[in-house]
Amino acid sequence: MASFSGVRDVEPKTAYEGVFADPAAFDQKASLLYLHSGTVGLGAMIHERASKLHSALLQSGIENVVFRDAEGLAHEWQTWRQAMLGSAPRLFQQAN
Repeated sequence: MASFSGVRDVEPKTAYEGVFADPAAFDQKASLLYLHSGTVGLGAMIHERASKLHSALLQSGIENVVFRDAEGLAHEWQTWRQAMLGSAPRLFQQAN
């Protein structure tokens, strides 16, 4: 799964019908949750939320989450281009 500039404020234990509530179950079902955003304009708000979600998920024990940013870019095509370049190779890695 990937989110390119699309993170909102959420409570990880209850968000999305509790999908993050059991970290081991999440990691078994999802080999990747890739979060990516720009850092300026509307992207700055999304970046803050993505960073917050990433930290909360790591602290809860979820391991299959990655957060990257497009420094100096906003909610725009160049951000999503970087997101695609960063996420696509990860989608086709063999699971251990």
